[in-house]
Amino acid sequence: MLFGVGITSFVLLGPIIQLRLFNAPSLPAPLLPTIAIDVAPPVVAGNAWFALNGGKVDTPAAILAGLAVLLLVVQVRLIPLYRRAPFGIGFWAFSFPFAAAVTDGVHWLAAEHVRDGAALGYALVGVLTAGIALLAWRTAIGLVNGTFLPRMAAAR
Repeated sequence: MLFGVGITSFVLLGPIIQLRLFNAPSLPAPLLPTIAIDVAPPVVAGNAWFALNGGKVDTPAAILAGLAVLLLVVQVRLIPLYRRAPFGIGFWAFSFPFAAAVTDGVHWLAAEHVRDGAALGYALVGVLTAGIALLAWRTAIGLVNGTFLPRMAAAR
């Protein structure tokens, strides 16, 4: 039931979010990295689907994987935009969707019985762990330097 609620929410809210991104003014620079959250719905749904169907590759799994790959390619295209954004709390928006994407990838490696799939899975988890460690390191530096959390102008 919850899988159905999640898919329904994604189908209804996804286009609204995309419309806002295409038609409204650009997000403020510190919030640009939050666009990465767009990757989460298909990979979380993919993980849920593998749990529901016993880890088999079928049409729904393939559809969710195709959408996930499309959204990951969009993220690659947005790298120059992310590089110009000041590092701040918005960059933590990468942690959940990419952790879910790696988990979905590991499920696919297992479902497809990929040769050396375990080694590839460990490599994916290693890259994810390094990325989250980098986020933590940059956060610590930003907190020490007082640049991590944006300052708000005082209300008059």
